[in-house]
Amino acid sequence: MYGMFVLPTDEIVARVRANRGDYPAITRLSGRALLEVRAQICVMQAEHQMYSDRATRTADFFDATFKPHFPPVN
Repeated sequence: MYGMFVLPTDEIVARVRANRGDYPAITRLSGRALLEVRAQICVMQAEHQMYSDRATRTADFFDATFKPHFPPVN
């Protein structure tokens, strides 16, 4: 699985912080650049989530609020 993030963003950040010597390109970045890297990791991971908790709650809300009522087909 080269090139794929399989850990949550917080876990990736914790591992980089614990092993700074293993990630010199990342640890040399400025604060703003580090925030942008973290944001990009979050975006990449979000694109691969089937349903977030919020999306599931939103779908449940619409299902409960707008239940379609179709007449039976004869």
